[in-house]
Amino acid sequence: MQLREDDKDKAKKTDQIKVKSIMKVAQIHIVVARLIMTVTFTAGITLSGGFESDLNGDKGMDILIRKTTFREFIVFDDIFFTCSAIAIFIYFLMADESRPPQLEIVNKIYDLIGIFQCLSMFAIIIAFETGYHSIL
Repeated sequence: MQLREDDKDKAKKTDQIKVKSIMKVAQIHIVVARLIMTVTFTAGITLSGGFESDLNGDKGMDILIRKTTFREFIVFDDIFFTCSAIAIFIYFLMADESRPPQLEIVNKIYDLIGIFQCLSMFAIIIAFETGYHSIL
């Protein structure tokens, strides 16, 4: 009987150590996700190419708005901004200390965050390429 309790205590301590290590890595990942969000926000606000200054009704519109590659850039910029925002939101849920962390739940949340960050980084590459081609 005592042996089973000792095994349960050891398993619980091992799980707690794993959860703490995941949370430490998550702190680094949240910095990366915030940097990605900053870059996407900046790229979305400071559109390349400038704005129309004609008086023909398009005044204030982006010059590159009619280029397909520029539209693709905007779509992928939105995708990687959204994926980063979702990842950060999930990090906040993971860091909630109102309930004790369980290893299985933390692992699943961590995997989900990894998926969104990978999608975000993939969209960054595509957005960069489409933005680059739209200004050429």
